[in-house]
Amino acid sequence: MQQQLSQAQEALQNPEIQAQMADMMQTMQNPQFIARMAELKSGRNLHIPFLVLIAGTNTATLQEDPDLKPLFEEIKKEGMSGLMKYMNDPVLLSKVGQKLGDLGAGGPAPVAGATAPPAEEAPIRNILDACKAGDLEAVEDYAAVGKGRLQDEEGRCALHYAAAFGRPEVVGLLLEGPDAAFLLACPDGQGMTPIHYAAGYGHPDILAALLEAGGDAGARTGDGRSALDIVRQAPANPVNRREDLGRYAPQFEEVGSDVDHEEYEASNLNVEAVSDPPGSEEEGQRQATLEELLIGSEGINIYIPGIGNVPLSSLGQLTQQFGGGGGPPRQAPQPEVGERAWAGFRQLPEPTQSAILGLTVDAHARGDEEFTLLLLGKGGVGKSATVNSLLGERAAIVSGFQATTNRPAAYTRTLPDGFRFTVIDTPSLLEQDAVSTMRLEGVAEAIRDTPIDAVLYLDRLDVYATDGTDEQLVDAITAHFGADIWDQAVLGFTRATPEAPPLGTDFAAWVEQRPAQLAALVRKAQARYGGGRQGGKAAPAPALPVALLENHSACPQNGEGERLVPGGVAWVSALVRALRELRHARGGAWRHDAVAAARAANPDRRRKWLIPLVLAAQVALKLLLDRVLEWDQVAGDEDGPFDPQTVRERARELQARKALLRKQALAQKRRLARGKAEMAKLARGEVDNDDE
Repeated sequence: MQQQLSQAQEALQNPEIQAQMADMMQTMQNPQFIARMAELKSGRNLHIPFLVLIAGTNTATLQEDPDLKPLFEEIKKEGMSGLMKYMNDPVLLSKVGQKLGDLGAGGPAPVAGATAPPAEEAPIRNILDACKAGDLEAVEDYAAVGKGRLQDEEGRCALHYAAAFGRPEVVGLLLEGPDAAFLLACPDGQGMTPIHYAAGYGHPDILAALLEAGGDAGARTGDGRSALDIVRQAPANPVNRREDLGRYAPQFEEVGSDVDHEEYEASNLNVEAVSDPPGSEEEGQRQATLEELLIGSEGINIYIPGIGNVPLSSLGQLTQQFGGGGGPPRQAPQPEVGERAWAGFRQLPEPTQSAILGLTVDAHARGDEEFTLLLLGKGGVGKSATVNSLLGERAAIVSGFQATTNRPAAYTRTLPDGFRFTVIDTPSLLEQDAVSTMRLEGVAEAIRDTPIDAVLYLDRLDVYATDGTDEQLVDAITAHFGADIWDQAVLGFTRATPEAPPLGTDFAAWVEQRPAQLAALVRKAQARYGGGRQGGKAAPAPALPVALLENHSACPQNGEGERLVPGGVAWVSALVRALRELRHARGGAWRHDAVAAARAANPDRRRKWLIPLVLAAQVALKLLLDRVLEWDQVAGDEDGPFDPQTVRERARELQARKALLRKQALAQKRRLARGKAEMAKLARGEVDNDDE
């Protein structure tokens, strides 16, 4: 749900979406609409085409579309009744979603009476992506290597995706595979099986295939609903028109025979827009009803093309910036990037100020006026919060539920003596558990021609082991920036609290084990890309300093106001001192050399110095083998070794043959030399004749 909210909030930054959201809130004030929404409060999704719902402003493009123009004309003619007539029409929903370039919500959510929203083109990283895209070859390949049972964070398997996105060929392939029984019975986080998805998304052919394969038609969700219940909740669902489902499951015998679709098309969803004066009793009652609906409607999603599935209970959060009435949105807080006076410096504890002033002393001593710190790491490790802790002010926007840094951001603070302290915050270098090359390139562009005095690579102390994702990330950083970047790095671990280690593990022991895990990955990557080190030599890498961090406001403090990590260490001051010592030990700043890094990352350029050695070894081996083979001919044959007298005789014969061969080769060489000389004389004679 937090992912959905994140996507919705990001979409709301679009002024057009903001205006549309305001209009939607006005429409939702209609009492009949609220009553109808309350009746539908049954834990299912409501797919309401957002721009069709408002059916007024900001829809010029859609209204002129040949496929949708007749529908808009009818909505304009009939008003709200015409609007409500089409609010759950699956054909209209599909068309509108395609026209709007639907963003989706990261994966299918089972719904009643609507088709799955079209997905954007995306790289296929696993069998779930392959099912979504309908890539049969990729699905078959993943299943063949034992990846057919993969589930996403919501518990959805490959068959959920294939059923939701209407991929009958993929469904058939999965049902023929070795994991068919597991996939058929696999429930998601809400207890919904692929049969629920096929029924809810309105794919009768896929539903029939699942039932025929032995799927449980009576399976119930966590709130007790069967696939048939989901179908019954939406008469316009295409499954209701399929009359032969009963032969696959008795529960579906009456489907298609008792739904009056003409009556549904003129359903009692017709409502009239009613306007009550502000402050009236009716208006207050309606507002209370809407508030109750929003607060108590957990489990109901509103599908908004361009935003995705949004929990109805969260709609109030999304629309707070509109002031409840469609007025201009309030300005969201912005990060204080760029260069400015360091207002928060005097708010830092005295020891922290002293540690930072030590940086200024060193900088002035080397004729420099600044110190630049680069933060790297995965998302959710506390990079932005660390920026605020170091600067002593709320410079970066921090959120516990969504990424707040989409691109590198430099926070430069200036002291009265002209010294500049810059912290470069970066986004997560991972995207859906894979390294994002685009974000790495974005960081490289941001630090181009910028001397980096220190790099702080952040991870969490309460993560109990490194995994393949950590190795991929460290490897990608090393390949992209060169092995030298780690010479300038400090390994920082956030969430440094007594509760961070695994149960039964001493904190001091864990502080040694956890950094050692990450350092091992760094050393492995440095060994692989060592050609990118300064001078092109894989010199011994210096030890990686380690720092513990805790950015939480509840972090204990000492008498001077410094935040403490276990052991009584004032971590901000300790980190600044570690950065200062690192900069002094390295003797110079690090600069990103894209050419050298690319050369080191090129496998064709690694260990080229071995080529002449390998050639020399091959020649020596050839000479040795020739000697061995010659002696083998002298010493024996397939019947066994010769007697000593025979060996001596064959050795003399071999020497005689070799002498004869040398004599013949020498004679041949002399003949060639004489031939060359004669040719030269003839050439000179021809030249003389020409001159005469």
